[in-house]
Amino acid sequence: MSFRSIVAISSITILLAAGCASPATQTVASASSSVVPPPLAGRTVPFPDLSVLVGTSDGDIYTKLVAGAVGGTKTHVCDGYIVRVESGGPSSLISCIQGSTFAVYTYDHRTTAVARVTGVDGPAIWTLLGDGLIYVTRGSCAPGATDCATRLVRKDLKTGANTTIDERLGVVTDFRTTDEGPTIWRARNSVTFVRPDTDAGTYLLRDSGLVRFSANRLVAGAKGRWLLESEETGSFNSGCCTYVLQRSATEMRLTPANVENERAVTMLEDGRIVAYRPDRDGPNGAMVVYSATGGQVERTDRGAFTPFQIVRATTDWI
Repeated sequence: MSFRSIVAISSITILLAAGCASPATQTVASASSSVVPPPLAGRTVPFPDLSVLVGTSDGDIYTKLVAGAVGGTKTHVCDGYIVRVESGGPSSLISCIQGSTFAVYTYDHRTTAVARVTGVDGPAIWTLLGDGLIYVTRGSCAPGATDCATRLVRKDLKTGANTTIDERLGVVTDFRTTDEGPTIWRARNSVTFVRPDTDAGTYLLRDSGLVRFSANRLVAGAKGRWLLESEETGSFNSGCCTYVLQRSATEMRLTPANVENERAVTMLEDGRIVAYRPDRDGPNGAMVVYSATGGQVERTDRGAFTPFQIVRATTDWI
């Protein structure tokens, strides 16, 4: 695993310009498809050494990126493929696919000790206070049913008690940890069923209940300023046709009408928004930065981007 280059967004925030790419996807295109007058382009700078937890397809955890490659302390977590790393306090949650099953482990940053969380057989995230975790597991299944229900469960790590928050068909499409706490995303369109509009959207976990936040997907933000993304529609190769929204008192679409598939990346501390515009299928595309107010595009940086998850390594780097 290696990272090829970075682009400076400002003096305090840096954006990874390519990550985890194979040699075939590391070419940088030169053509521009911006729908606004060319904003300020970024500058490529040397990749820094970062203290950040990185999981690999070999089931290992590394504690640093050094010159764009994994480094630091290496700890073997599982005999499988690490698919999710959730930081929280002194420990991180490591979700791993082992064969056809999920396993979840805690990783202690102070001692590098690894311990499997028993009874958890699905991907997991921390609760708001870090005293438990939220995971999805198999629910009830009627004889001969095409689809079975799934359960959203809260596990108390001190007592080991499990509390079912919800159980239904397609209880969660995805979930994530945000500044608003754990959020649950329920897409309207599934492979085998269509969810009612009133059930789709982002839900905030409050105690042991869910509160609907928006019909759109919450990606980042807090304290009255958020970044959201519309639900994708299906295409032959992949989902497409999403757009990004900014929410304060109301939700406002930022993506221009002639941009067909823009993805929300993150919101910076000053309220600026980072989004990705792919060139249809393939890795080439552009990262754009929207202003904190007004929705103007401040700059565009083109490159080759593989699928990404956002990790805030320090206050200066994402």
